[in-house]
Amino acid sequence: MKQRAGKRHGIGWFVDLPLNGKLAVIFAGGIILPFLLISMLVFGVVYRGAVGSERQRRGMNLEHVADSVDALLREYETAAEQIYNYETFLKDAAAAPRISADTLNLDREVNMMLSDLRKSREFLAGVSFVFADGTFVSQTSGYGRYEQTVREIEASMDDLQGQMQGQYPVRVWQASGIGKKEKGDKASYFSGRKIIRNIYDRNELVGLAVMHISALALEERVALAAEQGQGLVAVLDADNQLLFHSESPAPLLTLLNERPQELAASPGQLKECKGYYYICKESAYSGWRFVNFVPKGEVDRQSAAFLFYFIVIIGLFVSFAVVFLLLVRRFMTGPIRRLIVVMDEIDDLDKIPMQLAVSQRDEIGQLYQSYNRLNQRIDSLVLQLTDTLKQDREKEVRLLHSQLNPHFIYNTLESISWVAYEKEVPEVSKVVAGLSEILKYSIKYSDENVTFADELKMVKHYIEIQHFRFEDRFRVFYEIEEALLTCKAVKFIFQPFVENALLHGFRHQKENCRIVIRLFAAGENAAVEVEDNGCGMEEVLVHQTLRMDPDGIGIGNLNKSLRLRFGEQYQIQIDSAPGAGTKIHLEIPKMKGVTDVANRSD
Repeated sequence: MKQRAGKRHGIGWFVDLPLNGKLAVIFAGGIILPFLLISMLVFGVVYRGAVGSERQRRGMNLEHVADSVDALLREYETAAEQIYNYETFLKDAAAAPRISADTLNLDREVNMMLSDLRKSREFLAGVSFVFADGTFVSQTSGYGRYEQTVREIEASMDDLQGQMQGQYPVRVWQASGIGKKEKGDKASYFSGRKIIRNIYDRNELVGLAVMHISALALEERVALAAEQGQGLVAVLDADNQLLFHSESPAPLLTLLNERPQELAASPGQLKECKGYYYICKESAYSGWRFVNFVPKGEVDRQSAAFLFYFIVIIGLFVSFAVVFLLLVRRFMTGPIRRLIVVMDEIDDLDKIPMQLAVSQRDEIGQLYQSYNRLNQRIDSLVLQLTDTLKQDREKEVRLLHSQLNPHFIYNTLESISWVAYEKEVPEVSKVVAGLSEILKYSIKYSDENVTFADELKMVKHYIEIQHFRFEDRFRVFYEIEEALLTCKAVKFIFQPFVENALLHGFRHQKENCRIVIRLFAAGENAAVEVEDNGCGMEEVLVHQTLRMDPDGIGIGNLNKSLRLRFGEQYQIQIDSAPGAGTKIHLEIPKMKGVTDVANRSD
């Protein structure tokens, strides 16, 4: 019981909700909430699919850009390798005891070589050859200035020496300091350095070819490789120095200033940075990083249609829920509330409400019809009860009149019996004594305390009196189940039938009159039968006998009393025909009496 109480307490809030609330909770929990969860999952899948598709598209395009730029750098590297075609320069360098711009005395030949290299590529702004001892020779074109080239080589001599000593890779590509602008702008040039070894002197180090290339070469290649509408495409060297950008580099600068390590930590992944998505790819050839920034709105537009659809569906579901609840309120809970109000008015038998109009044919309409039938039944029962109460009051008045002075009547009958005994008329004394017992029984005992034993005792007194009147014209036989004598009985359950046989059945029969009184069990009921061999009755007379007598006594009164007390199925049955006698049968439920009235003292 405690567990059930706990469960009831756990869902008590739902059980106590009105019907509208229950339907709203069921609709929201069973339809809208699952739809929201499923839609959120689907939206998440669609959004992740859109982001993944965008990442793949942007990554492939960025890889195309990286391959195009790498191809450009390889072209310039191939140009630098043309130095190996100058046989005289390499053989003279192999023969010299110390390789230097001063000792080789090859200014004219070196300058011609560098001039040829510079002219081999369109955007090659300057070419320098740095010897192992730090001396160098430079050539510039219209894209660059000789003085700035010399200053940059001199400023980065330590770095150049380190590369020639094997501390750095054979080739290095990086942003150039020539013509650099303020922070946030791309460099005007980028440089490429490649170690040159002497193929005529056991690959001994000759020097370092340094190329300064205009950023216009990157713009041309990136513009050709990148798709339209790709957002910000930027090129960074290995030190995150900006070489090229296609649009405003503001998001890139934010990332470089706040989270520079992310570029190297997540190549190929679509990341977010202040309203932008970006993807990074690093070139294995040059070590450069290629970054593509695109506004989130451009990526999210693929899922915007589904989001719009999702919002519209939610709006439709909410609207449907409101309409649904309004219809439920109008056609379900509203009629039920009206029925509750009407039923609450049934608080007085004098104020039974009118019939309800039935306008629906569903379960609500059937409920209204059931209520109307119940209302009619209650009205009918109230009328019957009122009539019964009226009859009971009349009986009580008659009973009071009959009880005005019962002791006077008893004493009078006792006096008559004593005088008859003194005058030696024992028959009169016996009749008067029996009449006194009947009178005492009819007044003293209530119906609730009467048993079949009391009724048999009373009917025997009545038969003794009738023997005095009819002498030996009739005989009475008893067929009684002793076990039923202590069961409750209805008052005067035998006497009216015996009286009917004597007064009407044997009216023209002078001898051989016979009455049989039976008491036996019939299932859950106690059955009473009184049968005579008299003249019998017509069918019309049978119906008249069963109707209510005007004086409220007799067989008709007993028949109505049985129906009111036990139900319509408990009625008197009369089986009779002219010349064939009469058998009267009735049944009442078996009910044990509290006390054995037959053994009570009078």
